Amino acid sequence: MEIDDNIFQAIQACWTGKASPEQIELVRDWLDTSPKNQDLFERLSKTHYQLSHAQTWKRINSLQGKEKLNFRLKKQKKSFHWKYLVSGVAAACLILFAVTRFIPHEPVPEKTILDLAQVKSGSPKATLIFDNGKKIQLNADDTFEIKIKNTIVKDGENTGLKYELSDSLSTRETDETVEYNTLVVSRGGEYILTLSDGTKVWLNSETELKYPVRFTGNTREVSVKGEAYFEVKRD
Repeated sequence: MEIDDNIFQAIQACWTGKASPEQIELVRDWLDTSPKNQDLFERLSKTHYQLSHAQTWKRINSLQGKEKLNFRLKKQKKSFHWKYLVSGVAAACLILFAVTRFIPHEPVPEKTILDLAQVKSGSPKATLIFDNGKKIQLNADDTFEIKIKNTIVKDGENTGLKYELSDSLSTRETDETVEYNTLVVSRGGEYILTLSDGTKVWLNSETELKYPVRFTGNTREVSVKGEAYFEVKRD
């Protein structure tokens, strides 16, 4: 299916949040014209989201395998897999051209039309669940800092959620009962987490990560449901 240049430019403006009222109205009218347009719009939006995050997600390839993460990942009832969203600039441009210009229509079940505001790139938002069940909503605007035993937990603007040791103890030198936190990223969100050993984790949309507030012993163990990229801090 070929898409008019003016329509496509208006859709792109909606993705970036820079659409004029006229462009928004143009897209709405185009969506109302045909169910095929609605299906195309939704598939374009999903592809745009994936490509817009390719620079972050392609770095997982540099780890060259799960063993270099030095993490033991618990198996969940619902299994997960690593997605290697890896592509060069040329490949990304080629895919973008093919997807946005000539996409064959395939019959699909009727779906709810995505609201224009939902097709922007994922925004920093997540839910932090403490060991005692207490929950805190995280976003890019609010900040906080608390202390859990010998670990400082803080969330700052543009820095994400961080766990830092508040004393001279190493991450392996404590016999304290291990407390676990869970970070849940819902649809349309994303978040950055720095674990107590310095490992950075990028969580994609619809991802859940359970991890200890402080690592003990010789094993760093976390549980993942969904899609996450680890930049492991070496010992």
